[in-house]
Amino acid sequence: MRVNEHLDLGYLLGRIQNGLLPTTGLAVLVTVLWGITGFAWLDITVIPIALIGLPVLSLALAHLAIAYHRFTSAERDWGLFVASVYSLGDAAVSQWLVKGRSKKPREQRDQFVSRLAALPHVVRAELRGIQSRDDIASLLNDEDIEQLRGARSPQLRLLRLIRADVERAVEEEKINGAQYAVLQSHMMSVSQLNTRLTLHNSTHAPPVLTSLTPMITTGLCLVLPLGLVTTLGWLTPFVVPLVAASVLIPSAIASSFSHPFGSHSDCLPLYRDCRETEVALLVLLGQDSLPRNLEPFGGVVR
Repeated sequence: MRVNEHLDLGYLLGRIQNGLLPTTGLAVLVTVLWGITGFAWLDITVIPIALIGLPVLSLALAHLAIAYHRFTSAERDWGLFVASVYSLGDAAVSQWLVKGRSKKPREQRDQFVSRLAALPHVVRAELRGIQSRDDIASLLNDEDIEQLRGARSPQLRLLRLIRADVERAVEEEKINGAQYAVLQSHMMSVSQLNTRLTLHNSTHAPPVLTSLTPMITTGLCLVLPLGLVTTLGWLTPFVVPLVAASVLIPSAIASSFSHPFGSHSDCLPLYRDCRETEVALLVLLGQDSLPRNLEPFGGVVR
């Protein structure tokens, strides 16, 4: 599991800093005004603040638990998907009958594997809402690209083309019944995992967690110096950031895990996995001209 590798500490600290700086600044301002005037806007002791803070902290932890579960589920299904795509290509290369001097059977098999290599790129593009034309230009012919361009769901269209390749191979007796059953099992796995990835991308955590939790957390952090200045006095600017951090940290981590298929540094490395799967499938075909290695941007390949 690669969750720990995806947690960018710089990005996380930036999100925490965005909440701590206003809180600390307000704590300093409130403390100075309290020291000058001796007047406190709210006379709240530590116990009421704790009673208010504990539910907010529980809400932030619940948000973190749900976000972490969704992230790890998406990561698992994505890993299984690219592994199933490779397994299907490996099975096709070993099961597909290429005999005689004719190049056509080999060309049909190579076309099938090339379409498989393009499938993760197309799925990645749909998950991220981007275009994948440059990545699939060398894998698909012009007719395939044109069909994908006009399709409502390019990934489903490409899956239909892959199924059609197998069915044509069965009709031409390049694959027998037992071999077809093996490929059919792999294709079913690829299709099911593709559906699960689409569902991951289209379902979201409850709005009370994704929207209200940051608002409630920010509100609590802004109230802290107003309520604790009477109790803490000049220690307020030092204690309030520590209390606020205990609530801001779970919320910031949850936000980092909220978009597993995004393109920032805490998301899954979809692009890297697509390219690795593409290269592995082309190696199965014995091709020497392989795509270049991806150069990390900002230290990561996403």
